[in-house]
Amino acid sequence: MSGLARLDPRRGALGLLLRVPIHLYHLGLGGLLGRRFLLLEVAGRRSGRPREVVLEVVSCESASDRYVVPAAWGSRAGWLRNLRAADGRAVVQVGRRRFAAVARELQRVEAAEALADYARRHRLAFRAVVVPLLLGRRAGAAPEALDELARRLPLVELRPAPSTGSLAEEPARSG
Repeated sequence: MSGLARLDPRRGALGLLLRVPIHLYHLGLGGLLGRRFLLLEVAGRRSGRPREVVLEVVSCESASDRYVVPAAWGSRAGWLRNLRAADGRAVVQVGRRRFAAVARELQRVEAAEALADYARRHRLAFRAVVVPLLLGRRAGAAPEALDELARRLPLVELRPAPSTGSLAEEPARSG
């Protein structure tokens, strides 16, 4: 069993720690996290109420506002299940910019390419944290590990929703 599979992000100290960045966005301080993280808001699949999570950005194309984020807890991640139930509709905030977004899950080949790019740009974090945590201590950063990660780790692409005239870009919340 991988390290993350044993952790429950909804409970205890881990749950509190994972919610701290959400409060930074609410205070208008999301810019402190740069483009490495984003706030995703999606309707709860059962309640319909807004649910928020801060996610690490694996890949970013600033010109098109395209962001790729991993579901570290795999297909059981609540935000991913909510996103699927919402037909990929969400709101994304990066820094102080907030926009309606549409999501799609990357295919395995696309995910492996995004992970390889991330591994090149963040070599130490990838080898020391990501691979051991998700695949176990004996795994390396070889292409086989990337392929296994792409199989286990859903990656989601978020882009601005097409403008329909009814969805205007929302200002960032403050306070």
